[in-house]
Amino acid sequence: MAVAAITNLIAPAAAFASAPILARALGVEARGAVGAATSPLLLMTALATVGLPAAVTVLTAKRPEIARFALAHATLLVGVSGVIGTIVSIMLAPFLAGGSMEIAHLISITSLAIVPALLISVLRGAASGHHEWRLVNREKYITAFVRLGGVIALWLAGALTVETSIAAIALSPIIGGLAYLNIGRLSVPHAGGIKSRTISGDLLGFGTRVWVGSLSGILLSRLDQVLIIPLSNTQQLGYYVTAVSVAEVALVVNNAVRDVILASDAAQADTAKLTMSARVSFLVSIVIGIVLVGSMWVWFPWLFGQEFQPAVAVSSVLVLAGTIGVPGSVAGAGLSSRGRPGLRSSALVIAVVINVLALLVLVPPMGAMGAAIATLIGNIVSANLSITFFCRLSKTNPLDLYLIRPSDVRVLLGVSKRVLKRQPK
Repeated sequence: MAVAAITNLIAPAAAFASAPILARALGVEARGAVGAATSPLLLMTALATVGLPAAVTVLTAKRPEIARFALAHATLLVGVSGVIGTIVSIMLAPFLAGGSMEIAHLISITSLAIVPALLISVLRGAASGHHEWRLVNREKYITAFVRLGGVIALWLAGALTVETSIAAIALSPIIGGLAYLNIGRLSVPHAGGIKSRTISGDLLGFGTRVWVGSLSGILLSRLDQVLIIPLSNTQQLGYYVTAVSVAEVALVVNNAVRDVILASDAAQADTAKLTMSARVSFLVSIVIGIVLVGSMWVWFPWLFGQEFQPAVAVSSVLVLAGTIGVPGSVAGAGLSSRGRPGLRSSALVIAVVINVLALLVLVPPMGAMGAAIATLIGNIVSANLSITFFCRLSKTNPLDLYLIRPSDVRVLLGVSKRVLKRQPK
């Protein structure tokens, strides 16, 4: 988890480092246009996964003998769903662009990256199921390097425009997928008597249950960016996407913990380890959040420019929203790993409904701040419902995921010393 957390810092760090360049080179309106063109790509990619990457992770961890067949079937299935998602994205482009034909055209072009992104997500799921975090981490390094390096190179060459910025953001994850070129060697010879239909059924059966929750989770974090232009304008979206690039830094540890718990708890359920991981992740997120919120009033306007001053308060609310949801995200991973993804999905669906209603009410009068408050409300609902469901399933006290103990601080300090002295393999 420690190594994955350090690696997970790379993606938000790249986004954080490239955000000031994009903000100063493009301005608020053009930065909003970049967000408007790339947000549907992330949303449609999540929609078209059908939960298959998580299904590959869990199925591979539980039954390594069918890893090769699970990967092959999942690749075929996401290929079909990706084509459908691309067509739907292009059809919805005029609405998502708020009537702007230029932005609609950009959305249609970025939609072509949906299928490659889906194929890479399945490869990532297979690597995670094998506990090959080295490959997963390598993908993140390549993606971050290409994104940040591309933005910097375009900026220095005087070629950083809305179109080239979108290309750097959309293509970097695809290039990062080159990390999985040798994933075939991870395949374990399958046992005899495995039916192809059974594998597809297991993948779709588990995947669709996870998918509802995964989609709802993406809707909680991405739908606001998609709806801000139809409900408000590109200026407010420019503020919002800039605030998001800062707020995501507070969640780097939680993302690592969630991903590792999904695979490790599927292989061997351990409630004590899961709850301890949730508390340590929560503690780290609180510390990072306090540092960010306490200092951003000084460096944010200087880094991004005075025209982005309204994004400071928005970013503070988003940091709070992300931190509050940390224990719930780990509990949700526990529900999925223990074969109850439907419970996690139920929590997220309820939260999304509340989030959408809040967006419709708050964004028109309040813009980016309204979207941030809606995200805070949705995260509170989803986190507490996931914790409630997990605690009933595992007969655990909800405070075991929230209430930080002295032993958690000692664990965190011990891990930090070990990572500083010698990075674990």
